[in-house]
Amino acid sequence: MIKQAFGLFAILLLTSCDSENERNDPRSVSSVTSGDITFNFGDEYETGQFLDGQWWVHNNGGNVEITSISPDSFDDNGRVRNGAEINPLNESTQGFDGLRDLDVIATDMAYDSSKNVDPGNTGESLILAAGNSVVKAISKEENTQRPFITQAAILTILSETPPNNSFRPAYVGTDKTILATLTDLNFNVLGKYARLETTPDISDYVPYIEGVWLDHNTEWTQREIHPESSMPLYGRELGKLTSIIGLQLQLDYTDQEKQDALVAMVQYAIDIYGILGNGPIDDKEGYYWYNSGGHNQGRKLPLLIGGLVLNHSGMLAAADAQNGNNLLFSEDQQTFYVSQTEIDRSVADDEEDQVDYTSSDIGLPEWGIRYWDGTANFLNADWGSRYRTVTGNVYVVTSLAVKMMGATEQWGWPAMFDYSDRYFSIQGESVSSSLFGNSIDTSAAELWNTYRSELGDNNYDE
Repeated sequence: MIKQAFGLFAILLLTSCDSENERNDPRSVSSVTSGDITFNFGDEYETGQFLDGQWWVHNNGGNVEITSISPDSFDDNGRVRNGAEINPLNESTQGFDGLRDLDVIATDMAYDSSKNVDPGNTGESLILAAGNSVVKAISKEENTQRPFITQAAILTILSETPPNNSFRPAYVGTDKTILATLTDLNFNVLGKYARLETTPDISDYVPYIEGVWLDHNTEWTQREIHPESSMPLYGRELGKLTSIIGLQLQLDYTDQEKQDALVAMVQYAIDIYGILGNGPIDDKEGYYWYNSGGHNQGRKLPLLIGGLVLNHSGMLAAADAQNGNNLLFSEDQQTFYVSQTEIDRSVADDEEDQVDYTSSDIGLPEWGIRYWDGTANFLNADWGSRYRTVTGNVYVVTSLAVKMMGATEQWGWPAMFDYSDRYFSIQGESVSSSLFGNSIDTSAAELWNTYRSELGDNNYDE
């Protein structure tokens, strides 16, 4: 049922290795393959795989020559396909696909040929020192957008062989320090709540968070480069998936049963942490996963879980919204308590159901689509305001997962939890087992009804 609901991006990316033991056994080869992507080298180098199945390579501290990356990048009648980038930046342009140059469809991200380092595009081998990641994409055959790539792979150039069972360093930036290995995971910080008879198994969700997730563009245009075969297109589905897995990790599975899901979440956390260190998009101050409808939800919970299970001070500091008013994520930027400030703020009348706040609303935990920006015309007290249900269904599941993990203080933004209580009191009967749409996940709602009352006071007074 879950696979049927999840759609196209449930396809797994395969690697050339079939077992964890093989993927962690270094060997000298002249090429490596991930899914349908092959990196061809100018010599035999020592290679191996990280926990996520992506490859590392080193030349004992020397440069690595990549002669080609199959399938080659090429110009298809004005559309450059199958591009590759080195250490992608948080920018609104990309070097993976030139669909926009055809002028047949208005794609969200423009193509920048200077970013495409694929030898098929440049006509020469790619020579890289240690401390770089090559991100290769395969374009969709159709001239369609959102996304225009179907598959991606990451090759990380190191200076030496990493420890066995290492997590991959973030694919952005030049710091390729190994942050953790499998043995560093502390499963004890996760919850142990009893599953219900109707709770799906955690293994059902694992295939949908494995594979390469490209998320270095923190603007709404990001969906163009979310690989169709391995990653949700839209933030609503991304948030649903990460929150449901985060909730599943708080249930009474064994550590072994939780391992695959936790490894995938921690790898995503490492990438998110790297992206935060890579600078805001196009140098716009504070523009990380900012409040923008449903696009940017779902990134904070993996970061928090990663910080907790690794006891990583940097991740935990980034996740704590009270750490210097550290509002880096959409979930916190969109939630607030109504005060006189909101009552005094003017609102536009471009919505049919635009409703102002009044003095009776003071103290109410509330949500605003662009609240953090201070955009007046998106401040609306009406429960039917745009995107409220797009985000609220995710916030409920996220809130429950954090509460079951006992990590509300580490999250650092009470308004998100109190608003989730309010949201469930109104929308709690709107449930669905589909990973698409605006309904609360059915199994999560059942867990809420079972456990919410024992997880602390409900600060929303109906």
